[in-house]
Amino acid sequence: MREVLSRMEPAMTMDAAAATLPPMSGNFVLLGSGALQLLLPQADVGAAGHLGQRPRPSGQPGLFEIDAGDSQAAFVVALSPRMEPMEEFPEGRFLLTSFSGHDGLLLCWNEAKVLGRISLQPRALPPAMMAADAPIDAYVEFGDRIAFCSSGDRLLAHVFATLN
Repeated sequence: MREVLSRMEPAMTMDAAAATLPPMSGNFVLLGSGALQLLLPQADVGAAGHLGQRPRPSGQPGLFEIDAGDSQAAFVVALSPRMEPMEEFPEGRFLLTSFSGHDGLLLCWNEAKVLGRISLQPRALPPAMMAADAPIDAYVEFGDRIAFCSSGDRLLAHVFATLN
């Protein structure tokens, strides 16, 4: 992504767009799986847990099942770097996150980090990188890493839409 941003005209750089977005302050969660790094408000992310078993296919591409106890099953989704549910469950994913208001659906990551009481300067994505159905429209930089900004509701709406 940095290469794409560096080739843009000066009027379209992220620095110019960043001035139009207000700073973000509060508690956030950085969720990562390889190249995909997402930043969500901590209030949107429920309990995190460890994946103790390899999920089994549910019969619907991109949706997997695990035993959640009490003879119940929970559904698990692993997102690709393009934020699409992966049809094969990837190796190395072991952290599960739940989301407020969406019981029974978990997303799987290989990194989850709480960033408490932090101020961040979001930068708008250039129009060429935005999609009408994407749950992101901004990003923040952490050193040499980039995390895309979203909310739990927007992320899960996107996941549900791509599963259907």
